[in-house]
Amino acid sequence: MKKMLPFLLIALSIWLAAHWVIFVYLRELAFPSFITAVGLLLLALSFPLARILEAKQQHRWAIPLNWLGNYWMGLGMYLFFWLSATGVLRWLLVTLLQQSVLDEWLLWGGLMGALVCFGIAVLQGFYRPRVKQYTIDHSARHQMGKQMRIVQLSDIHLGYILGSNYLDTIVKSVQALNPDLIVIT
Repeated sequence: MKKMLPFLLIALSIWLAAHWVIFVYLRELAFPSFITAVGLLLLALSFPLARILEAKQQHRWAIPLNWLGNYWMGLGMYLFFWLSATGVLRWLLVTLLQQSVLDEWLLWGGLMGALVCFGIAVLQGFYRPRVKQYTIDHSARHQMGKQMRIVQLSDIHLGYILGSNYLDTIVKSVQALNPDLIVIT
């Protein structure tokens, strides 16, 4: 645990700094400062707190906090990037045009962009795994004598949200392909 402490402190610092950026931009959109600050602090701590409770076998509290923390992590990431990009665009407009006419519109656009991206990401989470087939002709280089079927799995986010039912779906899909080799990346 002592070896992980510097990493955890750095990760938590970056996580809280991203929330500070979100707070600054939301405050500019006339969100109440105190309510926004407390709400963002609770949301920021939901994921780390869920992990601590999970380690202490407190699943009654860990499961809902994990759901909240996972969804907030996705939305928070989109808010951070969209609002930061909006901030850079606002700075460029003020610097180049010497005007700040679109300030509030740009911020609201950044907020809406983040919400749209988050909605799309949540909807994609409900889709079944995709199977893409590729044929690679290796006969000129190697004389293996037979075809080989390789299945690669990536971005499998198993946990409280995508649990055993999702894993069963993946296993059945992979078994139906009858692979010679399974690679998980």
